[in-house]
Amino acid sequence: MDTSADTHGAGTTSTTSKLLIAGLASLALLVSILGTAPRSAAADEPLALYDTAWELPFFAQSSEIEIYFDQLEQSGYTGVWISLMNHMTSEKQDAISPVFGTTQATLDASGEFDLTPTYRARVLSILDEADSHGLRVGLVPMWGVAYLHTNNAGNCSGTNMGPLTVDNAQEWGNEVATAFGNHPALEAWVLGGDNFCSPSEDVNVWRNMSAGIRAAGASQDITYHSGGWDERQREFADESWIDFLSPQNGHCNSPAKTQQQLSFLVSTYGKPVVAAELRYETIEPGWNCPEHGPGDPVLAADIVDDANAALAAGVTGILYGHNERWQWG
Repeated sequence: MDTSADTHGAGTTSTTSKLLIAGLASLALLVSILGTAPRSAAADEPLALYDTAWELPFFAQSSEIEIYFDQLEQSGYTGVWISLMNHMTSEKQDAISPVFGTTQATLDASGEFDLTPTYRARVLSILDEADSHGLRVGLVPMWGVAYLHTNNAGNCSGTNMGPLTVDNAQEWGNEVATAFGNHPALEAWVLGGDNFCSPSEDVNVWRNMSAGIRAAGASQDITYHSGGWDERQREFADESWIDFLSPQNGHCNSPAKTQQQLSFLVSTYGKPVVAAELRYETIEPGWNCPEHGPGDPVLAADIVDDANAALAAGVTGILYGHNERWQWG
């Protein structure tokens, strides 16, 4: 990969080493479990195992990306899920802001997004690197809780704040599918993005985005990544444009609760289920969380317990998460 554009300065050798070995103890156990677990009673394929690196496109040096994908390949991962647009709405970056000296996208006067050519090339280079290691990528076109028109940058406190609307969702889906839809590393489109705000989202945002993806000729599976509690996991699950379900559990569930939720989804909707965003390793939730909290992090043993619960529920894949790595340190 070309490293000439890497002026961000986010990574160092020390940071990279710590980031990429994080969670390897639990990973070894996960690979052992998943490598011998059948995908379903009707298939003898092993379950898919993905890593979570939502913020990799924004904060990772090219040299880090090479090391990272090499580590995933050697460790037995199927692939990784990443976010096309930054959703860390903090002092690090605004929702649409420069990455390695280039803007991700612009929002024109008509309310439509436009990927910049330089950022498009960067994402394609990431997909190329993944493909060179035989890894598959799930791509989030635009993170729901951070961008929806009814939310205020993910904090649920405002209305009519985010740039993603019913009116521009289809065009955005078409644009990103035109840019990346024929890449061999791209395995799935991950719509939504853990919206935990109330009231419920307008399903037409995601219907329209899905329609735009299909209109561009992209044939990869489409999923909706839900919010964390029961009602949100079931939201839109019976929509025809959703090929598989990818619920999250709020990072707080006991294994018994996780198994209960996933079993319901597997048995009710007749669609494959990927256990997306189980408890992240090392996370110490600052919200109301009966299982964990400040000073009581999720440990490797908890990760394995969640994996076993997901297996017992009959999922087709698991998304592993480490609390530092998803943010890219």
